[in-house]
Amino acid sequence: MLIKVLPCAPKIARSFQLVKSPKLDNDFYICALDTPGYGFSDKPKGSYHYTILDDARLTDYFIRDIAKITDFTLVTHDKGDSVGLAMLNIYQAYLTKPYTLHLHVILNGNIFLPLAKLTSAQKLLLNPIVGPILSSFLDGELFAKGLARSTYTPELANGEIQALASIFDYQGGTSVEYAIIQYLNERKVNEVTWLKALANSDVPTTLLWGDLDEIAPVAVPDYAWENYLKQRAVTSTYWRIPCANHYLQVDQPAIVANIIRAAISTDKDTTVTGIENCQPHVVK
Repeated sequence: MLIKVLPCAPKIARSFQLVKSPKLDNDFYICALDTPGYGFSDKPKGSYHYTILDDARLTDYFIRDIAKITDFTLVTHDKGDSVGLAMLNIYQAYLTKPYTLHLHVILNGNIFLPLAKLTSAQKLLLNPIVGPILSSFLDGELFAKGLARSTYTPELANGEIQALASIFDYQGGTSVEYAIIQYLNERKVNEVTWLKALANSDVPTTLLWGDLDEIAPVAVPDYAWENYLKQRAVTSTYWRIPCANHYLQVDQPAIVANIIRAAISTDKDTTVTGIENCQPHVVK
C-alpha cells in the first residue's frame, strides 16, 4: 500500500517507479493512493478543508472496504508519512484489527518540523494573505520546474517536467496549493502525538532516506530514529541512500525497492546492493 503526495511523470510510474524496478509488481499486489488534491484525484475547492486526519480515515476505509486488503506493507512519502502515522493511530485503536499491518516503511518527509528546511515558496504559500494569491497565479510548469531542480537528483529532463506539469494542471491542481499546504500546520500540532504512536507501535518499521534532500534533511530521520525508533523492542531499521534526493523512489528506484523487498523478506540474510559510487547503508 503506497501513500504518496506529489505526482510525478509517467516514466517514474506516478511517483513510485520502485514498483517497476526490480518488478515489485510481479510479486506483490500494489495499491498507490492519491489523496484528495493530489495527482489524478479530485481537487475540491471552496469550503473544502484538506486534512491529514481525513486522509488517514480515507486510507483506512480504502484498505478495509475498497481494496479489501487483510495483510500488507505500508510505504509512505512526504505528506503521506503523516497520513500513515495518523492511520497508525486509527489502527492501534481497533480492539479487533480489520487488517494486519505487516511492515511500515517511511521515506523522506518532514515528520518533525522543527528540523525541516522549508523553502521560501512553501512559507509564502502558508501565509494566509500571500498564499491564496500566489496559488491563484501558479501553473503546473512553473511548479514542476522548481521541483525538478531542487528535489530530484539528477534533475528531471524537460519531457519529464512537462509530463509532471500536466499532472499538476489536472483539474487546476495548482490553484488549491494554498489549501493543501496547510497540512504543515496540522502536522505541527500533531507531530509529537504521531511520533509517539510510532514509538508505541508493534509494527516493524523501516526508515529510508535520501541524503541529498535539503527540505527534509537527514537531521529529521536522525531525530526520529534516536528518539522514537532505536530503542523499540520490535524490529526497526534505518537506511540512508547517499546519492538520492527527496524523491529517492524516483532517483534510485532499484535501491529503494531492494531495501523494501529485504525488509519484507523472512530471510534475514538478504543483502541490499547499490550502484557504483552509491552504496546504501544502515544507521545503527
